[in-house]
Amino acid sequence: MNRLPIRIKRKNAEGGQALVEFALILIVLLLLVFFIVEAGRILWGWAMVQNAARRASRYAITGNFEPDLACLQAIPATCATDEARVISIHQVALDAMTGLPTDETIPFDEDFYLLIEVWGVNEFGEFENDFAGIPGQPMMVRVVYNVPIITPILSGIVENVPVLGQVVINNELFNQVGGISSGQSLPPIVPPVPTAGPTATPTPTDTPTTTATFTPGPSPTNTPTSTLTPSATPIRCAVRFNEISQIVDGANSFDVTGDFNSGNDFLGTPYNLTVIDLTTGTTLASGIPMVNGGGNFDCPGFRNIILPGGQTLQANHIIIVQSEDGTFDVATVATVVPTATLIPTDTPEPTFTYTPTPSTTPSATPVTPYIVLDPTCAIGPNPTFRVRGFNWPTSNQVTLFWDGAVQDIIPAGHSGSFIRTWNMTSIANGFYTVRANNGTTNYTVQMQISNNCGFVTSTPIPATPTNTPNPADLVIVGDPVMQITRPLAEHTPVVVRVVISNTGEVDINSQFFVDVYFDPDPADLNLPTSINVNSSSGYMAVSSLAGRTSRVITITAPLGFTGGLTVTREVYAMVDSLRNIDEDPAGGEDNNIAGPIYVANVTPGPTPTATSVFTSGLRISGVVRTLLGNWVPQHRAAVYLFYVDGPSGTMTMTNQTTSAQNGTYLFDNLLAPDLNDYYQVVGCITFDSIDVFTGYRTAIVPTNDFVDIFMLPELAGCPVGP
Repeated sequence: MNRLPIRIKRKNAEGGQALVEFALILIVLLLLVFFIVEAGRILWGWAMVQNAARRASRYAITGNFEPDLACLQAIPATCATDEARVISIHQVALDAMTGLPTDETIPFDEDFYLLIEVWGVNEFGEFENDFAGIPGQPMMVRVVYNVPIITPILSGIVENVPVLGQVVINNELFNQVGGISSGQSLPPIVPPVPTAGPTATPTPTDTPTTTATFTPGPSPTNTPTSTLTPSATPIRCAVRFNEISQIVDGANSFDVTGDFNSGNDFLGTPYNLTVIDLTTGTTLASGIPMVNGGGNFDCPGFRNIILPGGQTLQANHIIIVQSEDGTFDVATVATVVPTATLIPTDTPEPTFTYTPTPSTTPSATPVTPYIVLDPTCAIGPNPTFRVRGFNWPTSNQVTLFWDGAVQDIIPAGHSGSFIRTWNMTSIANGFYTVRANNGTTNYTVQMQISNNCGFVTSTPIPATPTNTPNPADLVIVGDPVMQITRPLAEHTPVVVRVVISNTGEVDINSQFFVDVYFDPDPADLNLPTSINVNSSSGYMAVSSLAGRTSRVITITAPLGFTGGLTVTREVYAMVDSLRNIDEDPAGGEDNNIAGPIYVANVTPGPTPTATSVFTSGLRISGVVRTLLGNWVPQHRAAVYLFYVDGPSGTMTMTNQTTSAQNGTYLFDNLLAPDLNDYYQVVGCITFDSIDVFTGYRTAIVPTNDFVDIFMLPELAGCPVGP
């Protein structure tokens, strides 16, 4: 009997094998899925911080800041413009991080940690933290964020991954006098970029102990004690508003301090004070003498000024107090803010702890006001060092003393921190004291001047090879172009267009002049080097000119052609006509002149009648200053003198002059005004054919030698002139 074969089904065995294989592959598959998820989250975090850095940097380069910051709305303001910029940049970056949970207060290795850094190149060419940079120089915004790992398996390997967004970009030329025709310059050299985050902070703690091991006591080079006086020249205490918080809308009085008189002996005649509203050009008070401050103020003299006639300060007006010693102080009248509005509901300011950390911070960070020196020892006789201050009350000015003499003053309204660079001259070796005082707090540190500051034989660090930029070199491109209408007669204003260029690579950041000359005196021609400005027919001030850029300048010669000549006329143009700029020595001063071009058919005109010369002892004089960051004495400003009929207000221009190199001007031999009549002076200057600055003083009665003119930007242009 045959048996049928028995077949055994193995379906269950095959299914079990697949399950085992899937279980083995699942671990790898899950790891791959988790990795993809986490990589996507990390990429998202990186994109967010990069976008935040980019948006914040694009905002930063404009130089703008949010005007409604709580620290700016306070009276007095508790932050300066530079700090307001940093706070605003920080807020822009923080707003761009919306959607991510962040915390700036936790340790740097925790999940969701956020760090926003603002670095800018300062006037010394170095990156400075919590500083947005000066115009035209690089600045950097850096955002660091810790992306947490959320999957259990990978989080056991690493808890979070830091992502970094960083943008280095050049600031625009904000707050400059130049207008839209300023042009662009070559990118400035970017200094070494600081490392990210808190990893850079441990390095300063390792070096102070080694560099402070010098032994100044036995040094044989120290000069005897009698040489500790830095200079025999006394330092004046410039007049200033004692409390800037008093300069508010509606105020009728305020305190002023300054020198009592030239000797501060309280015996001679005291200096008189004058208060002027620069916005209206009116004198609010004058002839107010200083009194003895009794040692209760930063300066020997003091005066509580009460405005006569019930006058009050007006909001947003610019006022100035001026002493007979030539010093002055300027303030903007603050708007009185109701008390309720001083407690804003927004919280960005407390969440952003803006406290700059100096590299020379002592080991124990004090909370009281203090100063530090950087360095604490310098090589004489012409040492340079920095004075850094921290935690000073913002409502009080801080006076800095060098060995008992006033050296510098930080006005009230500062940020609480400050940096001052002192360049001393003719200082003998020895130990000196640097003291800071704000009326309530004194803090003193010691400075050593020595030929051996304890430096271990200084091994020079080889400089990184760099391409030396070509020096500035100003030229006129082509010939001057006359914009005239025929027939052309003498004594008719003529407009000349000149194209100037800086062919070098070094930016020119100080003002210079471009002149045109119609039929210059042959004795004034020194071609190709110069033309004497005595033959100048017109000029234009230029605020600055970046390297490898050009600018079109329009100059008006107010009198046009003169002299009654019938021959063809000659016209020249010269850039840097007063030789204000150091140019490339290889021919840089020999290519500043263009021309001559020739103009024919100029109709001779009658010679203007000479005004009669009146002799008197009456005069009006002063100094013209322009607000270019500071109040700078202005050369070649046009100054006009008007006689004003008091009852009718009719103004008649009687004279015109130009300010000297030190900004001084003079109108002499003036007629005494009738009762209720007076004089008014107006100052004007135009930069770059675009930006006009004007200032004026009214109700002037000669003789007055303290009629200083303070010129501010004026969109409407100069009220007089061609």
